[in-house]
Amino acid sequence: MPSNIRILTWSSLFSFTLAQTATIQFFNQDTACASGLFAECTGLPPGDCCFIEGLATCANFQTNNGVNGLAAIFVNSNQNACGIVLELLESGVCACPNGDPIISAGNWQLGEGVVSENNACNPVSPDILGWKENGATWVLHQKDNTAVFDQVTEAIGNKSADQDKIGNLIKEHGMEI
Repeated sequence: MPSNIRILTWSSLFSFTLAQTATIQFFNQDTACASGLFAECTGLPPGDCCFIEGLATCANFQTNNGVNGLAAIFVNSNQNACGIVLELLESGVCACPNGDPIISAGNWQLGEGVVSENNACNPVSPDILGWKENGATWVLHQKDNTAVFDQVTEAIGNKSADQDKIGNLIKEHGMEI
C-alpha cells in the first residue's frame, strides 16, 4: 500500500504538469498593452504558436500559476509567421518593438531555454478578443459566442474598421472582467 506522502507527491507533480500554460495577448495599437483592442491565446502549452490575423504592434506574455518561462514574439519571414524572433519576453512583460504593426505570432518555452526561429510548432488561433479602456477590460470568448466572435474577427481584418466600434461590439457581447 503506497504511503500518503507518495500519493500526495505524485498528485502534486501531476497537477504541476497540467498547469504549465501561458497567455499571450496581441495589441493593435502602441499603448504598452494598457488599452485598446487585443487578441489573446489562453491556456497555451509550451511550444504552441499563437498566430494572429494581420499584424500586432505590442505583445504581452504571462505564465499561469507562477511557471517560469520565456516567450518569443516573431515577425513573418517568407510566409512563416514564426520566421524571425523580434524579442524574448519574461512573464509579465509587454513589448512594442518599434511602435509599428510587425508582430505576426508568439510562442513560449519552460525555464530559461532558448526559443528559436523556424521551429515546427502547433499553430493555434486566439480564443479571446478583448477591449481595454480606462482600467476596465471586456473579453469575448470564442467558445461562448462563435457568431459574434467571427464577426469581430472579420471586422478586425478589415483595416478600415473603426477600432472603437469593434471595442463597443466586444463590450456589448462580451463580459467585463
